[in-house]
Amino acid sequence: MPSYCLLFLCILTGSVGATTITDFSYWSPSSAYGSWAAESSPKMRSGEQDWSITSTGFGGVYKYLGSGRQAVNLSDATDLKLELILQSQSNGTKGIGFFVFLEDRDGTVYKYSRFGVQAGQQTLAWNLKTPSSLGDAGTVAGFDFSDVQAINLVIDAGGANHYEVSYQNLSASIGVASDQQAMPNYITRKAIPYIDQPDDPRYANCVLDLYYPENVQDFATVVWIHAGGLKQGKRYIPGELMNQGFAVVAISYSLYPSAKAPEFIEDAAAAVAWTFSNIESIGGDPEKIVVAGASAGGYLSMMVGLDKKWLAEFGMDANRLAGIAALSGQTITHVAVREEQGGNRAKPVVDALAPLNHVRADAPPLLLVTGDRELELLGRYEENAYMWRMMQINGHTQTQLHEIKGADHAAVEKPGHQFLLEFVKELLTR
Repeated sequence: MPSYCLLFLCILTGSVGATTITDFSYWSPSSAYGSWAAESSPKMRSGEQDWSITSTGFGGVYKYLGSGRQAVNLSDATDLKLELILQSQSNGTKGIGFFVFLEDRDGTVYKYSRFGVQAGQQTLAWNLKTPSSLGDAGTVAGFDFSDVQAINLVIDAGGANHYEVSYQNLSASIGVASDQQAMPNYITRKAIPYIDQPDDPRYANCVLDLYYPENVQDFATVVWIHAGGLKQGKRYIPGELMNQGFAVVAISYSLYPSAKAPEFIEDAAAAVAWTFSNIESIGGDPEKIVVAGASAGGYLSMMVGLDKKWLAEFGMDANRLAGIAALSGQTITHVAVREEQGGNRAKPVVDALAPLNHVRADAPPLLLVTGDRELELLGRYEENAYMWRMMQINGHTQTQLHEIKGADHAAVEKPGHQFLLEFVKELLTR
């Protein structure tokens, strides 16, 4: 695990323009990570007795410090800039990693990162509305830039046994970032039922969150289905899919063992059908819908997109989908379904509830991403490789397979989103 240093920044009052958003005299360190005397340009050094660089992870540190201070309003700002001087960096070309975390009132965390920073005076800049990744999701989808409650600085030492950082300035500015011209505003609507059965407990989990660009026409949509082995988890909007010019429909669905096969497949199909029926009313193009998911969500995505019967129950043709994407999804019958059938977890089954049973030449483009074949769950890479091969044999020429070397099952999703983004953008250029 990497070693990290974390600092809490208490928040100042006032609005933000092309100006500093924090004064270093207001900084407070987390008690779990030592302390230092406040300076106008505070330093962080490795190896000092009063500063820990051995802790890993970020558990329990996202809390608003600075009782009585108003939140910073960054709703008009577009650029985030951190100026610093890095001295005595001792790990060669690997460099130091720097992060800025923003947290809003409901607990959503946006993370901005830069790796490989070398010694010298540095200015690290990000587009404020396009985080490098999303941390905690909070209770409301999306980030409220008008109500920032905490700012955190983080260092990933990158294995360096000695470094010294002097922070100079943290600022936000108003203006359109060079890589995000005319960036649209995004709207989030939460907990929308996609099956109209409010009094039936069978459908209690059948709700979705809708995240879409405002006043944009003909945008694409990714229906995102969460992981969890069909037994746990809930909907969320991946940070990597936000502010990308398309909508995200993040769904919850019925879970095993309360739900039995094929109820979770039916739910996923219903959510996709809802998207076909409703996305045009807010500017989306129903011919640009991609169904995607991680692990169990990838399995459901393939079942809905490959076995045409599930969408046909809603009067929809699965071939209308622009694409199907599965990040480490099972292509054989899912382990939870096999468990329900009394099967052995290690014994593969390919039946009517296996995506592999529905390979066909006329299916929408298919993206398959897995972890390292030596680290993945129970032959997950090999399942997907066989799916890729059988799609080819059956005449499907638009199936991609990517193996992420060094990644186990849990580590696939985050880098997998980059493949998904490229897949969506490629589909839109056809």
